[in-house]
Amino acid sequence: MIGDVASAIGAVIAGVIIYFTRANWLDAFARVLIGFLILYSAWGILRETVDILLESTPRDVDISSMVRDMMQVKGVIGIHDLHVWSITHGFRTMSAHVLTEDVSIRAGADIQRQINEIAFHRYNIGHATLQLECVDCGPDSLYCDISEIVHRHEHV
Repeated sequence: MIGDVASAIGAVIAGVIIYFTRANWLDAFARVLIGFLILYSAWGILRETVDILLESTPRDVDISSMVRDMMQVKGVIGIHDLHVWSITHGFRTMSAHVLTEDVSIRAGADIQRQINEIAFHRYNIGHATLQLECVDCGPDSLYCDISEIVHRHEHV
């Protein structure tokens, strides 16, 4: 919207100058400047749209910092398979596997609540899907291999 206002003001100023000076070349010059302003603002919108469609991590989210913050929650041993992406311009979501000690459901719910608060207040994440795990998935694993877990339990 600021670009539209600047374009309108620029066109009016160019029109006034052209009227008094007969410098008709200012019309073309003003149009080129307005065109560049439109392209500049469109580039930002296009880049954000592509990031949303590709479910990219928002540029201002530092995943390492987020993991460190979540690791401060009492009972959290590790965080892995963490993904953060934008659904719309102002709505972000996250999914993660959270390795915990063998805790009660109440303690697990408290861990989830604390992580959700961190995600919302520090990283502007409106929705988080957290999978709590207490066995068979190491804290340094990038991905959980569910088939490996099932295979180990079948041989027990």
